[in-house]
Amino acid sequence: MTDAGGVNRVVARTLGYGEVEMTHVGGNVYRAVLGPFNDTGELSILIRAWDNAGNGATSGPLTITVVCIG
Repeated sequence: MTDAGGVNRVVARTLGYGEVEMTHVGGNVYRAVLGPFNDTGELSILIRAWDNAGNGATSGPLTITVVCIG
């Protein structure tokens, strides 16, 4: 995630599970921990970011598969 004026905030938004603040790891990399999840199956994730001027942009949806281990 990059912006010439600086990135102010990044969140991962999932249907049914809400929104999680993403942490800036370094460079243009952000990280979020999602879960726990009640069900297995596909999960769609939208990434929403705002720059320092307050402009927002959305990426996705990204689709992942949630599985039960054990």
